Amino acid sequence: MLSWKKSSADISEEAPTFQVRYIGTTETFVPVGQGCATQPLQRLWDNAPSEKNLHKVLVKLSSHGIHMDELDKKNNKDVPHRWFSIEDISFCAADKNVNDRLFCWITKDPNSGKLEVHAVLCSSQEKARTMASVLSRQFHLAYKDWMAERQREKRKEATSSMTCLDDKHGRAFQGCFFPTKREAVILLKKNPSYGAEKTEDQTTFESQKN
Repeated sequence: MLSWKKSSADISEEAPTFQVRYIGTTETFVPVGQGCATQPLQRLWDNAPSEKNLHKVLVKLSSHGIHMDELDKKNNKDVPHRWFSIEDISFCAADKNVNDRLFCWITKDPNSGKLEVHAVLCSSQEKARTMASVLSRQFHLAYKDWMAERQREKRKEATSSMTCLDDKHGRAFQGCFFPTKREAVILLKKNPSYGAEKTEDQTTFESQKN
């Protein structure tokens, strides 16, 4: 998604917060791709007031999403607290085609389903690039968490799939195993008592067989 490398930013485990100036938001129709935000970002920049009149906001980037809050609540009453879930964000970039100090992201509005471009003006090009690198890293962390959760769910489903077998005394027991353990499955089919605790009755029955 991003061309910036991780090494271009000092990224810590704690979600960083950036002080920037919020330009605004506009609707778009392309969720991802190189240059997909350039045209809507240009519209925002052309219609933006002077830099000193842009609202100062704090933007926190985490693996859960983007948290944006006004820096001066008394003076910036028209800039409400905003939360953008990582699941709704499809793209972010430091778009130098419009201005090398701009950082933007595309998100889907959870209520209307429309795509929106949000943009902030940073104090320097390096800061804009850092924000892009940090959010890119957060995407990777969110994906790893998602994959880990999927694996946990698969293991849980496999564990809950119990195979009930009866021995020759009619005593039922459960053999619990993961589908990927082929050896355990084969042994269980060959010997139904594999993996089960022997009771006194089972021991007596086996001695009578012998």
